[in-house]
Amino acid sequence: MFTSLLLLQTFLACVIQFAGIGSAVLYFISGSFLFLSLSLNALFTNGGEIALWTYAVAQFVPILTGTQLMAATLDVFVPLVSVLVLFGYIHIHEFVIHRPDALVPKRHPSTLLQV
Repeated sequence: MFTSLLLLQTFLACVIQFAGIGSAVLYFISGSFLFLSLSLNALFTNGGEIALWTYAVAQFVPILTGTQLMAATLDVFVPLVSVLVLFGYIHIHEFVIHRPDALVPKRHPSTLLQV
């Protein structure tokens, strides 16, 4: 499984880089740690068996990279949605799933102050 995953990531890195779509550095970084773990596995174990630590070494960088990309994406979109809610462009109750008995129309908070 690991060799096919390494082959796929290498192929995607080459295709994306040569096509000029963008940088394929994420595939390269993930593939490099996968290559490192497979090399160390071949060096320290006997036969074609994959040791458990090989999975931990191989998946450390993809998990770390995915977490960093998710944090950067959330860093942009969470404040953006908060500002839209604050200024009334989006009403938060449109996104909340209510109980069936709670679907009674309620008065908007801006009309509560009017007498």
